[in-house]
Amino acid sequence: MSKKDKKIEIQLADSQVKVGTDQYEGYVLSIGKKVIGQIAEFNGQFAIIKNENVDSFYKKLEKVHSLEKQKSYARFFRKFLKKINGWNPKEELLSQYPNLFILLVTEFARLKKDTYISEELCELYNNFFNNNVQSVSEKKKFLLPEFQYGILASYIINAGEEADIYGYAKEEEYIDIFTILCYMKGIPLNDLHFFMKREWKARQELPEGADHILIFMPEGVEAGEYVSPPRISVGKEQFYSGTKGEFPFLLTALSCLKKDGSLAAIFPGAMLYREGREAQIRKYLVDELNCLDTVMLLPDTIFHSNGQAEVFLFLQLNRSEDDVMFFDCSEVEEFNREQVKNLQTLWMERKTIPGLCSCVSKATIQENDYNLNLPRYITKIMQDTAIDVEQGKARIQEINKELDEIETRIQIYRHELGL
Repeated sequence: MSKKDKKIEIQLADSQVKVGTDQYEGYVLSIGKKVIGQIAEFNGQFAIIKNENVDSFYKKLEKVHSLEKQKSYARFFRKFLKKINGWNPKEELLSQYPNLFILLVTEFARLKKDTYISEELCELYNNFFNNNVQSVSEKKKFLLPEFQYGILASYIINAGEEADIYGYAKEEEYIDIFTILCYMKGIPLNDLHFFMKREWKARQELPEGADHILIFMPEGVEAGEYVSPPRISVGKEQFYSGTKGEFPFLLTALSCLKKDGSLAAIFPGAMLYREGREAQIRKYLVDELNCLDTVMLLPDTIFHSNGQAEVFLFLQLNRSEDDVMFFDCSEVEEFNREQVKNLQTLWMERKTIPGLCSCVSKATIQENDYNLNLPRYITKIMQDTAIDVEQGKARIQEINKELDEIETRIQIYRHELGL
């Protein structure tokens, strides 16, 4: 077999896995004799183990195995990108091998659970923006804070569309990948404005603000993470001191919008009901800014990880509506494009459907102390279960018969033991 015919195969085998000081049943991943990962099983869930600590949980073993394959693939892609920087001209290379790069980017985007965005989620973002955008002749400005791999923006921004794209990331590789994606969509390189996070200055780069901001942070935001400095952002000074990461981050992002701009974000669902300053910020968004338009609880089936609910938020500055649409999609079995389109119709018509969605007034939100937890506004529909009385009686008779048999055995054992 020649070298070019050889394939790298990742083997999965049963093994004892150490977590802290304890041993658990699990699996070991290896390439040849080299161990590349460990998986432990806890209560029907599977955990990736790093340095004897749990890194993340998954529902299915297949997803863990797939994730390790993707990591190996991504390491190759990173090296490949560095090689490209030494080849000239880069555009000629991209134009000659477009399918190769599309494949590479698609696989690389699945590397981490917190950066992979499904087509259904992209469709969700896309529908909200497309139905909110007024036809204008000037270029629209998109901002993607912490854009990671840029899959979301590459999906929303259509080829040939007049748009300036701004964003910042922590790693140079992400900027390279995003550049390739935009090139594949036919977006001129002059329309791309990407920065390393340490170099990003919102007011300097976007003095007039962005038309749309796209945020995808289902794992949450660390305290102290901002899009623009709090001192020049909306809200009160106390909103930024000692508050969890999502709301201060959101406020600084809103400060980067134009007067009629919109923002779509996915964050952990716990931000909807945490008390303290976060309740004050929710009041500020609902009452003073009147910018909170939609709250949608998402099904956990569309995310790789589990353990917490994620929420989709849509905010619009200077909107005409005076209510908030709530959607509970947590138990939606198939969150496909058709379902997303149906949700879009309900949103546009501001419909209320028991168990699924509700158009809620500010007064009702105020009565609930600005707690945005979905059960306060959408009541689950309990399915009535028919009770078969005759079947129940028959089962009771069977149980009584079994009890009589057990009592008879007990008496036999007592007699044999002389009790």
